[in-house]
Amino acid sequence: KEPITPLCACALREIRHCSFSAWINPGIFMVPMVAEHGITCLRLCLLALTLPTYVAWGEEIYTTNAICLKRYCVNPIFPGLEDLGRMQAKQWACSSLVKSARFMHFCRNAINYDPALPIAPDIKKAVQKQDSEAMTMFVYHLSGIGREAWEFNKPDKSNDDCIKTIWKMACFTAFPRSQIGCQDGAPAPYTRPCKSCCQNYIRACGVECCDESVRCVFEHNKMISRTETVFTAGYMPHDGPSSLCTGGARTSASPGALSLLLLLFTMLCACDATVPTIQHIFWRQVARPI
Repeated sequence: KEPITPLCACALREIRHCSFSAWINPGIFMVPMVAEHGITCLRLCLLALTLPTYVAWGEEIYTTNAICLKRYCVNPIFPGLEDLGRMQAKQWACSSLVKSARFMHFCRNAINYDPALPIAPDIKKAVQKQDSEAMTMFVYHLSGIGREAWEFNKPDKSNDDCIKTIWKMACFTAFPRSQIGCQDGAPAPYTRPCKSCCQNYIRACGVECCDESVRCVFEHNKMISRTETVFTAGYMPHDGPSSLCTGGARTSASPGALSLLLLLFTMLCACDATVPTIQHIFWRQVARPI
């Protein structure tokens, strides 16, 4: 990293030559330093050298540029993103919407498919626990982007599309889709939300960052120590509704596509208006004389 170089150069110059003045980043800051501060420079240098590993790990998943902050560029960047790994580690079993919907409260109007539930002896407690976790994800993300959760106690009836997409992503994360044909109670894998749900959130909330952190589909496998590795993944590379991912939200149509459809419709109407009317000729049968 370039910002680290002046500190290291300063430390080496102070210790090796014991000079009485040094300059950090000559020509820009021009800050004089006495020789006894060379040890301080060295400590800062050693501390800075440990930063690139952790900063580089963070830049691949979240934005770390605090200066270039645009809109809703927070950590985590997506609702429930940090919970995906924890959900993946649970043991799940297939269930049905008929059995589970009556115990839902927060996510009742968001789930329109047969969900999988964590393996538990009581289905009511399992559903209520997942419902509570979805609410926690929703409140946590609203707090992160500076919105008050108490203003949206019924997110399904909100007129704000951004609030609705956050609510849906939280519920899709907590209630994964069951596999097609899976018997009730049979083991099931955790099915992550579709990328279209993530893309709809970006579009509805206007999320913008100055780097490449706003990506819905990604996989990272990083070593945080010599013996420990952290695997992080995003959303499934499919558009919903799909049996391969969770969620029923298709990617919203772009304004350009809507404009094209409107233009084609107008042209068709104009064509219908210019088509001449076909005169129907009715023949009258004339009686022939005998």
